[in-house]
Amino acid sequence: MTEARRPRRPDLLRGRASDQSGSSGESMNSRFLRWGIALAACVCVCVQPALGATLSPEVARGLAWLQAQVTSDGRVAGEASSAANVHQVRTEVATTLGLLSPPAPHALLDQIATTSPLATELLARKAIALQSAGRPADATLAELAASQNADGGFGGEPGFASNPLDTAWALLAGPVKQRACC
Repeated sequence: MTEARRPRRPDLLRGRASDQSGSSGESMNSRFLRWGIALAACVCVCVQPALGATLSPEVARGLAWLQAQVTSDGRVAGEASSAANVHQVRTEVATTLGLLSPPAPHALLDQIATTSPLATELLARKAIALQSAGRPADATLAELAASQNADGGFGGEPGFASNPLDTAWALLAGPVKQRACC
């Protein structure tokens, strides 16, 4: 009996297709865990400013460095050589700057607003970055909500099987409109 291959999906970190088990032998659960930890770390970073706490000197120094990486045309220095794709870099920088030192640079937000990603994670990142800057994200949220699967979850792209990571990203992006069932 032959083993069925999983469908190919974009590897969001490297911008290439790989099967869902990962080309490096890393299991999907391990990738979910790794990204879940990264997401939790981002949430923890965002809690301190929300509580009105003063930034530590180390965080302030890191924030100044990050601000200096944004160019006048809205790109981020080193984005092309990052392990993440350009969209991930820009949206994380914009979200972080918007939360720690509002507002995020307008040119950076303009770059994000003009992208049209297909992947659930990237749509969610776009919505989060725009919303954190007070910019409209209705069209992005509608596109994201339209890709919700009948089981309630979200896949990596429209038509992909639901998975915990992409569902978490979609839910973080904002309220998913209720849809008529069945």
